Amino acid sequence: MPDIFETTTCGGRVQSFYFVIFLILKSILVLRIQFLKKNLKELGLFPVQFFKNSLHESGETGFLTAAELDNAEQLLIKQVQSTTFAKEVTALQDCKSVPVSSKLKSLDPFLDSNSILRVGGRLKNANLEYDAKHQIILPNGHKITKLIFEFYHKKYLHAGAQGLLHQVRLKYWPLNGKSMKPFLLLFKDL
Repeated sequence: MPDIFETTTCGGRVQSFYFVIFLILKSILVLRIQFLKKNLKELGLFPVQFFKNSLHESGETGFLTAAELDNAEQLLIKQVQSTTFAKEVTALQDCKSVPVSSKLKSLDPFLDSNSILRVGGRLKNANLEYDAKHQIILPNGHKITKLIFEFYHKKYLHAGAQGLLHQVRLKYWPLNGKSMKPFLLLFKDL
């Protein structure tokens, strides 16, 4: 007599009840992931490895790689820049100059090979790393900008306002960075 937790398929294979439940749960999970991916894509907040692996059976497991983290960071920054600096990004993509009325005009912005808005200028001839010569432009007061400041604040052991701004500016250029001091004072308790 077959066990209640076993079923026989058309080919005569015996599958456990748990395996059938697993397949049902997996299909529900795939549908849920597709829904989340659609909604989170607008924010650029979907973890690439999770979705890639959940839709394929032979996906990678383990920790996120450095390349995956860099790609996720680039996606977030591109999303933020395309919503905040839409006119500037479109002008640069059309090989035009940034509008004169733009607050980015003095930074001589350009789009890098990954379509990320960066600071231009005379530092291109300096003997510095690429990120230090051409910082990524971040909008003032945006959630991503605040999260980056919070990350660097913790990474550099609760550095003061000037030290924190210096460390952030090695890679990013937050607009009106010096005016973020009231925001930076919030980190004193962290």
